[in-house]
Amino acid sequence: GVYFRNSQNTIIDLPASGEEVSFCVACNVSRQIDRLGLYLYIYQPAQDNSLMIHVSQEYDGKTFKVSAGKYELRLHCLPLALLRGSYTAKVALKDGTLYSLDAYDSLSFDVSSHEVVNRGLLYQKRKWTIS
Repeated sequence: GVYFRNSQNTIIDLPASGEEVSFCVACNVSRQIDRLGLYLYIYQPAQDNSLMIHVSQEYDGKTFKVSAGKYELRLHCLPLALLRGSYTAKVALKDGTLYSLDAYDSLSFDVSSHEVVNRGLLYQKRKWTIS
């Protein structure tokens, strides 16, 4: 399954812009995999289906070597940069960069917001000071 967790590690239905959120994918591995990879593509239909996020731990030089068993892969967003709105995600689990193990082609989800953001494409966490 695919789901979100908040900073208290609780599964949530509605992630919030600007908050710490983990994008989680549960998987059941039947054999040893030397390079288990999570690939995440997030699109925003309201913006002509623009690709908002395209990430993988492979791109960051991080690999997961796993044996048979149940796992939860997590992408920690510190904070979640997506603005309030509706999104569609494509998720792929791969063995290395080529061999696809499983995929979710169209997962719809919404993002809420506790702050007012009128324009832009992404949320920028910020702190204002004057000296």
